[in-house]
Amino acid sequence: MSCMIVIACSPSQINLNEARSTDATAQDMEGYAQSDDPLLRESTAGNPNTPVSILEKLAKDQDEAVRRAVAENPNTTAAILQQLASDESWIVRDVVAFHENTDENTLRKLAEDSQYEVRLTVADNSKTPTDTLEKLSQDGNEEVQSLATKNLQMRK
Repeated sequence: MSCMIVIACSPSQINLNEARSTDATAQDMEGYAQSDDPLLRESTAGNPNTPVSILEKLAKDQDEAVRRAVAENPNTTAAILQQLASDESWIVRDVVAFHENTDENTLRKLAEDSQYEVRLTVADNSKTPTDTLEKLSQDGNEEVQSLATKNLQMRK
């Protein structure tokens, strides 16, 4: 007696897996990026093979999770990150402050963010300019001060 297990996937689950796949074509990703399904757009935004032109579009998405996935994507350019540094969501701005492609001018801007968590991430970023760390070492938040001071001391 043999047994067969059948796993049925919904079309949306198949699309999510395809959007996450490194084998997805640019044409497929363009279609996923225009989907009404925010999870599909988020998966596309997070795919490291998503073309920059699509990431640029998804960076303006209405869904915070999609914009966050763009900010987390290792191939997101400094120009897109600069745009996302003004995002209404502090969580997106925090991810931008952590990203390795974020340039010094964007880090300077984020160092003045109203959300202390964003400033804390800037203080922890090894690419943050020294003058910005010096300002953060005088921040109104003790955690930010401490981390900026530690980062400054590590550079000496």
